[in-house]
Amino acid sequence: MKRNADIGLLRSPQIQWVKRRERFMEAIYYQIFEALPRQGPGDSAATRRAFQSIGHLPARACILDVGCGAGMQTIDLARLSNGRIFALDNHRPFLATLRQHARQAGIGAGINSVQGDMTEMPFAAGSFDLIWSEGAAYFLGLENALAQWRGLLRPGGFVVISHVAWFKVDPPPALRAFWEEEFPEIDTDAGNQAAIAGAGYTLVNHFVLAPEAWWPHYYRPMAAVIAAMRGQYAENEAVQTILAAFEREIDMHRRHGDYYGYYFYVMRS
Repeated sequence: MKRNADIGLLRSPQIQWVKRRERFMEAIYYQIFEALPRQGPGDSAATRRAFQSIGHLPARACILDVGCGAGMQTIDLARLSNGRIFALDNHRPFLATLRQHARQAGIGAGINSVQGDMTEMPFAAGSFDLIWSEGAAYFLGLENALAQWRGLLRPGGFVVISHVAWFKVDPPPALRAFWEEEFPEIDTDAGNQAAIAGAGYTLVNHFVLAPEAWWPHYYRPMAAVIAAMRGQYAENEAVQTILAAFEREIDMHRRHGDYYGYYFYVMRS
């Protein structure tokens, strides 16, 4: 027993070092994304188009924005809906940015920011008329996300997501390898629609996110942040590796954006 205890003591500094390194790498990730206007591809025009596809919502509808990030789309939803919005994200600084922007826009009273994990959301069944999620179903997987969110909807409620899909089924080897690392579950639009139907939803509308929606609020500012961080962390090889991975992502989309992209899916339970 003593020998095992000694081993544990010897390993303890190593464990603490690993934890500190993980926290540092997470901080690097958030340093990039906190500096971006949006934390994924999208724009106000697409949010508005998707919302207008819904048709009718109850007066003062209860809306959940899952994985809201800094909330550009949350503010759009508040302006479009006149609803009561719950904006959920696990990162407190994103929510602080959202609250600040909502106050500046004069719509802070209608937005409730909630810090929480999208895998264990603190809401009762049947709480929402609309669940919205731009790019965040990705983290749960499409089928899991749709299954989990269904129980939170009121009868006849809507789900709106943006989600990645192949446009072509024969991508270049480098692009296929990239997505095998990044999100092996990537499917075609037809595959995504099959998942939606399999989860018990009726597809109301779907459309491709315009190519220009990837750049002004996402990839272009990301490239500028990466360039600045290259100098800030010039001597840190681990950080340089992370930055190179994001540069690779940007380059893949610049060269092969005709092979994949995001669809908006508007569906009803």
